[in-house]
Amino acid sequence: TGANQSSAEVHLRRVVALESELGKFESEVDRLRKLSDAMVNEHHFDSTQLTSRQANLEKMFETLHGEWHRRRSQLLDASRYYN
Repeated sequence: TGANQSSAEVHLRRVVALESELGKFESEVDRLRKLSDAMVNEHHFDSTQLTSRQANLEKMFETLHGEWHRRRSQLLDASRYYN
């Protein structure tokens, strides 16, 4: 967390900007899921690998989103503490 109010606010602005990027990336993950599902439904020769990679991608995105949420909460708490 930030060591003082201005530091917390700077970090919070960065985390808020990251929220926009996460939204864009979430759209891309959804698009890839649909594409992967369509390929698996068409019996693509590498369906097992497609399914595995898509599951891994979604798991990593969930982890990233969770870390973003945790950091945002910490910075909001720090910002309120210094106010």
